Amino acid sequence: PLEFGDPTLTDGVEDEAGVLLGDVITDVGDRLEYEYDFGDSWRHRLVVEEVSAEDAHQVRCLGGRRASPPEDCGGIWAYNELAEAWGASSHPAHGDAMNLLSNEPSWFDRELIEARLRRIPLVDSGRRLGRS
Repeated sequence: PLEFGDPTLTDGVEDEAGVLLGDVITDVGDRLEYEYDFGDSWRHRLVVEEVSAEDAHQVRCLGGRRASPPEDCGGIWAYNELAEAWGASSHPAHGDAMNLLSNEPSWFDRELIEARLRRIPLVDSGRRLGRS
């Protein structure tokens, strides 16, 4: 698999500068995994489940789980702790959870995610990285 990043910081990665989503995942079954916030280690996976000629330049969210975590909350482990504390007023971190989390942890808004996805540039530049 190809790995992207800043080659001045990490050996063996392709330069991420100028790479568009549509250059990397385009066909059914293609997947992209990325890590957001190396300190908290948030890992995400995007999978192309369907390609439609009429929606060729759109990405859609078919589902998901949970509200987005606050920045620098300590990763998935700390977020799970906050989510648990949110629902238990007797939990020692309940007050912190109420202050840090902007939504109930199980909240997920697919329409909001799709609105954000529409802002991502998807034009295939023809580079088709890693493909002939």
